Amino acid sequence: MSHLPRLAVGSIHSGAHAEFVVWGLLRLLQRHGVQVQHFYSHATFMPLDGARVATGLRSRHLDSWLMSPEVCRYLLAQCSGKCDLAVVEGSFGAPASGYLSPCSRLDELSRWLRLPRVGVVDVRQLDRCQVPLPGTVDAVLLAGLESPRQMAYWQTVLEPLWGCPVLGGMQAMDRLFGRLSALPLGYKPAAEHCEQLAQAMARFTSVDRVFRFARTAPALPEESRHGLLSPAGRRVRIAVACDAAFDCYFPDTLDLLEQLGAELVPFSPLRDEQLPGGVDVVYLGCGHPERYARRLSRNCCMIASLRMFVATGGKLYAEGGGLAYLCQYLEDLRGRRWNGVGVFRLLARPRREILPPQPMQLCLERGTWLAPSQTVLRGYRNGFWELLPLGSDGRVLECGCEDVSLVCVHQAVGSTLHLNFAAQAEVLQNFFAPPDEPLFVV
Repeated sequence: MSHLPRLAVGSIHSGAHAEFVVWGLLRLLQRHGVQVQHFYSHATFMPLDGARVATGLRSRHLDSWLMSPEVCRYLLAQCSGKCDLAVVEGSFGAPASGYLSPCSRLDELSRWLRLPRVGVVDVRQLDRCQVPLPGTVDAVLLAGLESPRQMAYWQTVLEPLWGCPVLGGMQAMDRLFGRLSALPLGYKPAAEHCEQLAQAMARFTSVDRVFRFARTAPALPEESRHGLLSPAGRRVRIAVACDAAFDCYFPDTLDLLEQLGAELVPFSPLRDEQLPGGVDVVYLGCGHPERYARRLSRNCCMIASLRMFVATGGKLYAEGGGLAYLCQYLEDLRGRRWNGVGVFRLLARPRREILPPQPMQLCLERGTWLAPSQTVLRGYRNGFWELLPLGSDGRVLECGCEDVSLVCVHQAVGSTLHLNFAAQAEVLQNFFAPPDEPLFVV
């Protein structure tokens, strides 16, 4: 049995800006010497990554739709082993943001992981009697406070009325919230903004009280995944694209690859002239290549290296922004078209209206090296990119490939789904298949 102080924190109504309250809480805890491992309650990449700025650690992901209770408990314990506290962020009840998964539920994760539940409530909604009694939470954090007197008032009113403690609150920060909400998709807030949020939280919140409440979580049984994590028996070198254009990976996937015996070799499609030598697999994660389309297009040496790798039968996996880079053409945010790697005969174009990630279950009709036919893959479809096929003359056919979720040329596999392989570790084993003995022929 392991005893890990932990909390589930989320909004119980729209308009509370719970994510900014969580950033302030995380940074405040960090300032007091409490190392926090932050988790999202869904396996999607969020539009803003403030939790990483606040804690200094990459956020992890749990998901009650993708993962079993055993996998979630394993990941919680494994990823938080060197930290003082784990915080799982989400939304109680209906998602408060379009980027939150309607399938993965914080309430269910709280039950699986025995998480004390902390709801975020904006006191200005209380003044208008718009917030129902938080029957699904065990404690409350208040937002939108103006003074210590107001904090004392609501604490005196709510604790006997709702029967749960008010752990603290955050000063009203509407102007800062507005600036943070206006940041472009995928940007990280400045460290000074997280400090301002922490200062606004410190005025009304006792870190000791929050930590004591987190320690009320009961011990969890230790989960073992030795069957999935046994070494694959063959050491492989995997080139992982890591730079400003490609930086969206699930850390659990990279951890699993290393635990299975892979050597991860970072490379930069922006700066490097060729792939690292002696690699067995190339892994291109998601990111924002549209911001660097010109530089990527002009790195002809890297494009030639990737083309040669694919042409000679090298195994490659790309998803989201990585798939966009491998298309024949890539459009930037101004609508200018640039040459991509050209593995897939598609045009990748940013959508005018970005769609939130959509949960999707895909049954493969044809086998690839990644998985055999009839394998069911589950993930969240990237809503940023629109894929358009090219005609034989190279012109764009103006019909979207909405039904295309997985494309394959030779041993190059591209996916519009974000796949967290921690939920499907058996698929990850196929990264280790010998290249001269392909698992499946497409």
